[in-house]
Order: sequence, then structure tokens, then C-alpha cells
Amino acid sequence: MTKKLKTFPSIKTILKLQLVLLVVLITAGSCRSVPTGSNANYTPASISNPYEGIDFESTLRLRANLHTHTTASDGRESADEMVRLYAQKSYDIVAITDHRTFGVDSTEYRMVEGRQVLVIKGIEAGRHNHHFNSLFTSFNTRFMFRSIPLIEAHVHNSDGIMFLNHPARYRRFSDNWYERVFSRFPADRLVGMEVINANNRYPESEDLWDRLLTRVAPGRAIWGFANDDSHNAGQIGFSFNEFFVEENNIASVKHAIANGRSFFYHRKSPYVMPFVRNIVVDQQRLTITVYAENADLIQWISRGYVVSEDSTVSISDLRLTRYVRFVITSAGGSLYSQPFLLPYH
Repeated sequence: MTKKLKTFPSIKTILKLQLVLLVVLITAGSCRSVPTGSNANYTPASISNPYEGIDFESTLRLRANLHTHTTASDGRESADEMVRLYAQKSYDIVAITDHRTFGVDSTEYRMVEGRQVLVIKGIEAGRHNHHFNSLFTSFNTRFMFRSIPLIEAHVHNSDGIMFLNHPARYRRFSDNWYERVFSRFPADRLVGMEVINANNRYPESEDLWDRLLTRVAPGRAIWGFANDDSHNAGQIGFSFNEFFVEENNIASVKHAIANGRSFFYHRKSPYVMPFVRNIVVDQQRLTITVYAENADLIQWISRGYVVSEDSTVSISDLRLTRYVRFVITSAGGSLYSQPFLLPYH
């Protein structure tokens, strides 16, 4: 019986096999990284914490609706009635933001239904273009805003705070358009965007929020808001903000709105909503831990991806860039944090 001679691969074949193996190793290494566009050369320096200094046990938590319509524009109830209805549901802040006009004459505190309510004078500016929600305005005349330059002049002259209303409603505006708008206004004037509108009529807004944060963070924050956009009594209590203030006064509320010292919520049922007891940021380990009650699910989101479902997220281990935020869900609904910005060396 004749034995076959053993054959060995040629040098050319060996080189091809080595090249294939190298490609496989590179691909496998990339698949292990978090799918957030992480940069191997990125060195996180710190975590910018919008909740820094807040004592969650003692700091005042004020519930707010910042987008309310009355009979001054297209609402069915008077401003007094809308404020009363919100006071009945334990709201502390109500902004009256009628279309291109004013439903109240000034920002002031009122005693309503046995509780102190801050009524904010505001306006929903914009007609055929994008709608801008302007709060704490000192203007006293009717405005038919049709262009961003007019809105820009209004905000600068009134020392107001703005955010964009229901942005996903306007599909004709690109991400580039939104980025240019934010670059046009100072960060303490155009502070953010409405992520949740009414009963979450425009869910695409959350995706837009992540895309814009990916573009502008960590150099700039875009704070998120949730509002009823209420026009009648039946549209109250679906979406709201919770602001953290040391004192219940106009200056403290304004500071909290402009600096992201808040959570925002979307209520889905009468069941109990999530509740955050504390947030601990470890600048040495670069971790964030959230302590919450009624938390069926905790999700950490960065650059539009869910990167963790633990109570603690590690910026270094996941090689996160730009920002990270969390969403906590229970049977009652969802609680959204503001973004933690991630500055780098």
C-alpha cells in the first residue's frame, strides 16, 4: 500500500490565512465595544452632574406643567380655571403659554385650592415655523412671530427662558437645522426641548433628543421637558416636570429650569410612578448610581443606545462618550433624567 505524501500549504496560502485571522480578531474586538461610537483614544475626565449638591431627602420637589393653553388662544378654559385644575392635582407650577398672546399679565404666586402655585407668564411663539415656548417674559404686547430673528429678539429683550415645543411634529426640519438653532441662542436662553408632549403624541422626539445631544454634548446640554400641552380639563396630568429647588421662589425655579435640575415624567396609568431617592456620582471611579423605588426597569442611554440596565453605570468600562442619561419605568409610567455630560481630556 502506497502512502500519500503529506502536502504543506504554500507561503502564499499561509499569508492569506494570517490576513483572514487578523481581520477576524479586529472584528471581534470591535463587537465587544459598546455600540455608541466609542473612541479608543477617549479618556473621560469627569462627570458633569446636573443634580450636584441636591439633598434628595430635603430639597423641595415642585411639580410643574410648562405648556398650558387658555381661552386667550385656543383653549376651552380660562387661565384661572386651568390653574385651579392643576392645583387640585397637586401641581406647584403652571406656565400659561397661549399662542402668540398672553393668558396672564405677570409671573406671580397665587393661593389656589389651599396651596401656593407659581403661575408663570409665558407665550408659545411661532405660527408657520417651529413653536418656541418662552417663559418669564416681560413683554406686554401681542406678538405674531413668524421668523426666528423675531423670536430671538423677543427672548433677548425679555430675559426669558425658552425651549422647543413638540419638535417631532415638524418633520421638515433636519437635525442640522436644530443644531444651528441651538448654536444661535445662548445656553441659558434656549435651554432644551419638549421630549414628551401630552400623552406622548410624538415619540420620535426622544430619538431626536439623543441625536442632538450626540452632536452638541459635552460642550452644551439640551435639557428635556414633559408637558401636557393642555387645552381643556381632560388633558391634565399625563406629562409633567419635577424641579429641585432650595427655596420656593421665582429665582430658584428659574435657575432649576435653566440648569436641568429636574426629572420629567410620562404617566401611563394610575399606578405608582418611579421615585428617585438618591443619585451618587463617583468622580474617581467615573460611575453613576441611582437609588430608586417602584423601578421595574432602569435603562442607561448614551448616544441613542441602551448601554446598561443596572443601577450603576461605569463610564470607563463602557467607554461612553458625550453624555449618558437614565429612564426608570414602572407600571405607572416613566421617569426621565437629564443628561450627565462627559467632558474629556
